[in-house]
Amino acid sequence: MSLLARWRATGADLPFGDPDRFHGAPLEGWYWRFVQPERELAVAVVCGVLYGAWAEVVIAVHPHGIVREARVPWPPTGTFARAGATLSAEVDDVRVAVAVAPGPPLRAALWPALGPAHLVPRFPQYWAPLAAGTVHEGRVTIDGTEHDLAGARAYGEKSWGPQFPPDGWWWGAAHAFDDPALVVAFAGGPLVHGLAFAPTAIVARVRSGLVRLGSPPLRPVRSAVGDGTWHVEGRSARTRVRIDGQADGGHLLLPHPEPDDGTFDRRAEHWLDGVVEAVVEGRRGGRWRTLGAGRSRLAGLERGRPRAATVAAEPAVEGTGA
Repeated sequence: MSLLARWRATGADLPFGDPDRFHGAPLEGWYWRFVQPERELAVAVVCGVLYGAWAEVVIAVHPHGIVREARVPWPPTGTFARAGATLSAEVDDVRVAVAVAPGPPLRAALWPALGPAHLVPRFPQYWAPLAAGTVHEGRVTIDGTEHDLAGARAYGEKSWGPQFPPDGWWWGAAHAFDDPALVVAFAGGPLVHGLAFAPTAIVARVRSGLVRLGSPPLRPVRSAVGDGTWHVEGRSARTRVRIDGQADGGHLLLPHPEPDDGTFDRRAEHWLDGVVEAVVEGRRGGRWRTLGAGRSRLAGLERGRPRAATVAAEPAVEGTGA
């Protein structure tokens, strides 16, 4: 194994690296979602990999209430495949095949979402929104019935590292605003068991460019996550972002890889039909001006349970990070 391969296996990336490529970390996964608000249709495709040997592929469809899972050797030929802007996944009676016309990238050329923290080996968890765009052509087939996905809004991201936060996490992604240029995503949680420090990162794309908060240099981001509510806000000298999410009704309980015992634990409370309101502002000429704002239905929202957590409702979790 080359020195660069050994370096990437720790989860770290050099400047101008490609986080989308396989790292060889204990766990890594890709998450893609496709949304047609006018049809109330949302489709999520997840592929989580343990030690580069096994993959859990999940397809979820709203409002059909469908969740299909398959545990297969990696790479999962025929079950999950992606090349550039095309993706296909098939589990049991559900199949997704899309070709995406990507919009501007959701990461800067130098660093993805966590900034220079991507240079740190064996960081507890790395996270990188990759792209958001429009489905050029595609379909989801459910028990032989095809549903056209052409024109759907698309969003994709990747996460990887030694483990998912053992004490839970919070996450959201919204990309179906009236303004097609507006995309927001956030992720956070206590990275080390027993420590109160719970950083949150924000990535937002507006017509004027990309906004990244929560990673070095110090740009405080505050998070408050409760029962069906997500509130995240952050600011720098020239930019501030506020995101409010809400989810009602039942959630999906999706599996996540757990490298320490080689299992896929159901700790992810996941909503395909959340509502997110977002405001992105920039300081121009001494005044704060709105760069992008809106309300997105069928947003993705998630709250991670702590290891060995019960199903009972838990109190709100708050975090402040840099």
